[in-house]
Amino acid sequence: RNGQDSFARRHGTAAAWHGLGQVILPGESVDDWIRKAGLDYDVVKVPALAALGASNQFEDMPESFASVVPNRFWLTRKDTKHVMGNAVTDIYQIVQPRVGLHFFDDMVRADDRWNLDTAGVLKLGESVFATATYQDTKTVGGDAHIIRVLFVTTYDGSGSTIIQGTATRVVCMNTLRM
Repeated sequence: RNGQDSFARRHGTAAAWHGLGQVILPGESVDDWIRKAGLDYDVVKVPALAALGASNQFEDMPESFASVVPNRFWLTRKDTKHVMGNAVTDIYQIVQPRVGLHFFDDMVRADDRWNLDTAGVLKLGESVFATATYQDTKTVGGDAHIIRVLFVTTYDGSGSTIIQGTATRVVCMNTLRM
C-alpha cells in the first residue's frame, strides 16, 4: 500500500516514509491507532489444499481436483482473502492485529512515561508492528539515547509475537530488521 493506510505516528514526532502515514492526535484512542495504522483486519486459518489436478502429474484427475493437506492451514486476511506466507499447523495461535496492539497499549499505559510512537502493517498484512518511546533520554558514554520498546507479530512464518527493547524507531521493513 502507499503508507497512508498502513502506518500511523504520534503527533509531534518526525514524519517517516517520505512524509506518508496518518498522524495520531493527542487524546485519540488505541482504536484510532488501529484504524489509522491499518491494523483493523482479522487473520483466519483456512485448510491448506493441494491442487493435484492442476499439476498434470495425474492423468485421471480433473484439473480442478484438490485434496486437503492434513493438519496444515494457511493464514489468510479475512477482508482481502490474501494468503500470507507458509502453512501452519493446528497448534498455531493467531494474535489478531487489534488484540496485539490493545495488549501493547495496555502494557505501555501502565507507566505514563511511555507513549505509543508508531504502528503499522508491512507487506500486505504479513507483519504488524508498534513502538513506544520513553519520555526521557538516557546518556551512555556521553551519548543521549532514546529508549523504545517494539511489538511485532507476523502471519507469514517469518517470526513469532515479540515485545523487546530497541533503539530504532520502526517505521518500515528496513527499520524493523535493524
